[in-house]
Amino acid sequence: MEMDIQVLQLVGVAMLPKVLLAFMLCIIVILSTGNVNAELAIRQPNTLRTKKANERQQHSPTLELRTKQPSRAQAKSLGTQKSKASSSKYQSSSQVANPRLAKKVQGVLDWYYTHPLNTRDDAPWSVLHWSIAYGVDAKVLAGGPNGQMVTAIGWLCCNRPAAGKRLVSQRSGNLVLPIAPGVQGHEGQFLSMLAQSKISSGYVLRVGGQELKIADLVEHEKKTCRSGTELTFKLIGLSHFMPSDEPWQNARGETWSVQRLLQEELKEPINRMDACCGGMHRLFALSYAVNRRRKEGRSVTGPWKLADRRVRAYQRRVFQLQNNDGSFSTLWLESRENRSDKTRNLITSGHQLEWLAFSLPDNRLHDPKFEHAVAYVANLLEQNRDLHWHRGGLGHALHALALYEQRVLGASPGERVQRLARRK
Repeated sequence: MEMDIQVLQLVGVAMLPKVLLAFMLCIIVILSTGNVNAELAIRQPNTLRTKKANERQQHSPTLELRTKQPSRAQAKSLGTQKSKASSSKYQSSSQVANPRLAKKVQGVLDWYYTHPLNTRDDAPWSVLHWSIAYGVDAKVLAGGPNGQMVTAIGWLCCNRPAAGKRLVSQRSGNLVLPIAPGVQGHEGQFLSMLAQSKISSGYVLRVGGQELKIADLVEHEKKTCRSGTELTFKLIGLSHFMPSDEPWQNARGETWSVQRLLQEELKEPINRMDACCGGMHRLFALSYAVNRRRKEGRSVTGPWKLADRRVRAYQRRVFQLQNNDGSFSTLWLESRENRSDKTRNLITSGHQLEWLAFSLPDNRLHDPKFEHAVAYVANLLEQNRDLHWHRGGLGHALHALALYEQRVLGASPGERVQRLARRK
């Protein structure tokens, strides 16, 4: 653009015929507009360049991402050259992220990603939690620490064994997903993970030599809805795969819907004695359902409004109990406490941060208290890499950082794999 202006000045703008001048100015406008659009496509991968790629990924039977490698000029604009690294590299849709925090979060996620679980030592429950953290990018080592790298979600959906256990079986033509150590810990937990990873309902699910679809798992979760049982994870999964107002019949012939699931969950307590993980999963489910309702363009009234109010109230409660070091209470929502147990801190702070990273509005993602919590969890993981972390606590803590990376830094599926590949 500057070169074009200099050329006009050299030839003498005043001496050019008006028609020729207008023609040249139009050419400059077109060229500069193209540059602006190209820069926008590079800086906002979630909204422009990868929108179609993400749609393809949701229907991909292999869970592979074929994202075009950036050109040298694009890489320079993205700040991948060390000489150009600056705070402009880390931008959300509205505000500039804390560059030091962004670098730390990305570094922690990258390190753990390159030190994956393996299917000899880690059961399906652990692989499921690893998949919550990294979604479609999650990989595990097949057969042991020296095994071949395979897709974690693909491994689970093909029902391959992990630590000698399989997640799904069949009995009399019906799916069976037992609640037992090493497999599912809660009804609907597998579908909940697939929903958060944005897996298509058309993706393959192999059980006992039969090729099914995730849609069959959705039907199983719909048929097994029961009042008076924990419906937290079903609410997450079915909120994703079902329209919020569409009814269905369970195996008993009772009418259910996402709205009824929400109403049932609103009746349940949120505390460390009566809800798993201090009630964080239930709060996550309420937030997820309201978020999906908004994405449908439906009104947030009645139980949806009540759920939204409850979420906001508990967000305030979590921050009220936050410790001075940035961690959240090791007594969950009951009172302020800060134990010295690192595993306990990772589990409690990781779960609470995960829910906040998902549910806070955009204008709260740069709040100092929230950033302090992100830094605490990132530091805890970075400084204790040698610990054999509790697999559930590790998965949720990494997912918390991944949500921060997605919402604040604009990260999308496939980017980590490409970035790490360029380092080799």
